[in-house]
Formats: sequence, structure tokens, C-alpha cells
Amino acid sequence: MSAAQMVRAGELLSRIVLDNPKLTQNEATKTLWDFYESAKSPNLNGFPNSIYINEYLQALNEETERALKLQISAQEAMDNVVKKMQPVADKAKNKRSMERQNESILPFLNLRIGGVGDGYR
Repeated sequence: MSAAQMVRAGELLSRIVLDNPKLTQNEATKTLWDFYESAKSPNLNGFPNSIYINEYLQALNEETERALKLQISAQEAMDNVVKKMQPVADKAKNKRSMERQNESILPFLNLRIGGVGDGYR
């Protein structure tokens, strides 16, 4: 099976599961009905791989646990995750931006300084 076929099969399976009346008509899962509809969107993607994903998942896990124990509201939990992780995400974004700038400058520097065989490097 090709990668494209696997993606299509996964999309079909998720639509079948998310349309299952045991989920979509079950009063016990009523709070998730909007999520089920959103999860069927073709625009829904997984988490991008990032250098801080483990830290993010840890913060998300800790705050979700606090919300499930009714120590804080779900909104407070998510706000806490944002407070913890936004500075980390911003720092990673800035670092990547600097790396991209360096990548675009390096070929120019290499050509100007040592790219013509003049012995300067």
C-alpha cells in the first residue's frame, strides 16, 4: 500500500469511527460531540515535530490531570499550558529564524570571502 493510500485509508477510518452513533449519540460523550465534528476536518493535522514537544506534552499532561482532579478548570489548565509554553515556543521560533538567516547568509559569505580561490577563508 502506498503512503497516499494509507493516508486515505486513515481518513476513511477516522470518518467511520467519528460518525459512529455510539460516540455521536451517546449522552455520556456529549461534551465531545463538537470535537468529533472538528476531528473530521481534512485540515486537522498532528503536532509538528519540535524541539520542545516533550516539554509541551509534559505541561499538557500535568495541567490536564489537575483539571480532571477538579483542582482547576479546563480553561485554567489550558491557560497555564500557554503561560508555560509560549515563551519556550517563542524562543525556539527565534532560534530557528536565526538559523534560517545564517543559512541564507552563509553561501553569500562563502562566495565573497573564499569562493574565488583567493586563499581567504
